[in-house]
Amino acid sequence: MRLSKPDNAGIQILQDREEGAATTTAGVRLRVINNADSRHDQFEVGWASPDGKGFVSAPVSIYVPPGQSGIVVLGTNSPTATNSGCIRLTGDDEVFDNLVYTM
Repeated sequence: MRLSKPDNAGIQILQDREEGAATTTAGVRLRVINNADSRHDQFEVGWASPDGKGFVSAPVSIYVPPGQSGIVVLGTNSPTATNSGCIRLTGDDEVFDNLVYTM
């Protein structure tokens, strides 16, 4: 996955190898990918609020050096979060690709 802007990061939902589903009993597995030219390396991932501009619960922090990716598991313990089906990434300069949907 090539990211278009230098200070851009992206998120991908990873499917469970055994069941073929993105959501497991532990939560939703996500890959955070940081652009090689990025000046940023600290990101937060969490269940998006209904307007997509905030989080419904405390986000998970992740360190991803430029040009690398990291894996994070986002818990599904919040009923509001689980029903929203939308995950948000913060910490980069490009907001157009910072939401992914699980449903």
